Order: sequence, then structure tokens, then C-alpha cells
Amino acid sequence: MKALPEEAVGKGMPEATDPSDGPADETAARERRRRLRRYLLRLPLPVREAVVLRFYEGLSFEEVAAVTGDTISCAKMKVYRGWRRSVR
Repeated sequence: MKALPEEAVGKGMPEATDPSDGPADETAARERRRRLRRYLLRLPLPVREAVVLRFYEGLSFEEVAAVTGDTISCAKMKVYRGWRRSVR
């Protein structure tokens, strides 16, 4: 399996900026990104890789499976596990 380096977490996430955003909005967005990064780094590497590929890079489950060398069912399960941990 091809592992993503920790520095790659979140690099594919688009930066949404609105010129009308004030300092409070920017601070809140920065905090959300920090919490998300911290959450992702706590996931087991195979699960983190699947979540990042699916949601940050926008890959389909078929593409995630091809990158990771997993079956489509396994790729879906890894993404589900990552999502499931976030709602606990």
C-alpha cells in the first residue's frame, strides 16, 4: 500500500476565502483546519489514506481502491471507519 506522508494531509483541501470574511471568520476557519488535521493524524494510516484520497483529493471509491491496492469494498470500509470515528 502506498502511504501518504503526514505533510500531505490536507494539501488537497481547497482554501475557501471570501473577501467579506473578517478576522473572527478567519480564526474560526483556521481552528477548524487545525482540529481536522489533528483528527486525521490520529487515524490509522490505511484509514487516513483512504479518507484523504476520497474527500480531499475527490477520488471515487474505485480510484481509492486502485491507489491503495484494496478492493472497492475494502476502500469503502476504510472511509466509513474514518467517518465513523469522527461522529463518536
